[in-house]
Amino acid sequence: DGSQLIFSSGWKNKRSAVVVPASGIYNLVFAWINDNWNGIDPPASVDNVCIEIPSCSFISDLHYTDLTPTTATLAWSENGEATNWQICLNGDEDNLIDVTENPYTFTGLTPVTAYTVRVRANCGDGDVSIWSDELRFTTKQPAASIPYATGFENTCDWVLVNDL
Repeated sequence: DGSQLIFSSGWKNKRSAVVVPASGIYNLVFAWINDNWNGIDPPASVDNVCIEIPSCSFISDLHYTDLTPTTATLAWSENGEATNWQICLNGDEDNLIDVTENPYTFTGLTPVTAYTVRVRANCGDGDVSIWSDELRFTTKQPAASIPYATGFENTCDWVLVNDL
């Protein structure tokens, strides 16, 4: 997916995981389609390609199973033997969350707030898998207390959330 690279003014890093179903000989091909999109002919280049065979299997099928105004339960498929994982919340790799449960429930989240998460397996002694694909979710709107009344005197701070 090159959509992240459109109109880039500098180098962009792209990291991808490829699952090879069986041993054998495979070709790695880079394709650039210069289709004069939007009236321009941007150049492209590929540099510093690194192919690694990870010893710590990566997780797949990251999804949420339950969302409330202040919690989110995440689950994933473990493709190896890992029993420990690290979660990166909102891209903050300096404050990873170490977990031993799958599924895992975040608590203390802010209602009606967008979050992103990635998960990787932690096989110990610094051996970690590559990151999962990013999952995005938004916590739910808390239910209003009934009866509810407003005189509309103040600035409207309502948030409309429609997740039907």
